[in-house]
Amino acid sequence: MKKISLLIILVIIGKFLIASDEPIVEAAKSGDLQTVKTILAKDPSKLNAIDKNKYTALHWACMRAHWDVAEFLIKQGADLNVIGGDGGTQINWAVHHDNVEIIKLMVEKGAKLNSRNQWGMTELHTAIWRGCIHVVEYLLDHGSNPMIKTNEGWTAMHYAYRSGHDNIIEMLKEKGLSTNVKDNQGRFPRHLYFKKPNPIKLSPAELDEYIGKYYIGDYLMLEIWREGGRLKIMEFGPDEIYPVAKDFFYFKQAPWTLIFSRDEKGKIHHAQLSFIRRSYTIVRK
Repeated sequence: MKKISLLIILVIIGKFLIASDEPIVEAAKSGDLQTVKTILAKDPSKLNAIDKNKYTALHWACMRAHWDVAEFLIKQGADLNVIGGDGGTQINWAVHHDNVEIIKLMVEKGAKLNSRNQWGMTELHTAIWRGCIHVVEYLLDHGSNPMIKTNEGWTAMHYAYRSGHDNIIEMLKEKGLSTNVKDNQGRFPRHLYFKKPNPIKLSPAELDEYIGKYYIGDYLMLEIWREGGRLKIMEFGPDEIYPVAKDFFYFKQAPWTLIFSRDEKGKIHHAQLSFIRRSYTIVRK
């Protein structure tokens, strides 16, 4: 069963990482606004074109936080309610980042709230687990329903505790949200609390040991690079990781961890990437 489950996971990841057959989607993914404009000038019908994973150019611009591309596509009249490969619309990707202005623009232009992706997450759940407090507040004030449950039975409050974002937990309490709602396993939000420890200090040279591209099979899962004294990371969208011990890192926004392992020469070889629902072994190449 474990081998079958791993195969299924690899197939899903592989689908996400296959190169697009739509140039406009590739341009949006890389933040190439000029190419997006050129393509649409020649063929406006490409505005809502989808790639092999059912994602539009706007999906990818929102995932990667290419806001100039996203704003252009929205103002060109892009359909804001296209269901992507994960079952979510573009706004469910835009809320990964604490950009209230882009969310406001999307809502004003017709983006629907409270739609659920394949895990049952709405845009509010996503914004909460990413720690985007300003977006969370905007969504609550503009119709996002905090009592909608995910596939696990998690409300907005469950997600706030599971993600360990204390400021969002307090905000939700101030807005009167209950902490006495049970999930599918009978757990209250407090039972899911994810405490992020404080970072330790590593030198730039030590941080550089972790830089690289990490794969599952032939599929690129993560890329890590350094900006000053911080390690930045790109999965589908950007984030930052920080060390709590040597070879043990937490994501700054998402409730994920990375535990690195070394080979016999002491060099980083692979890592265990742990998500809310599952873990992956990823190999540096």
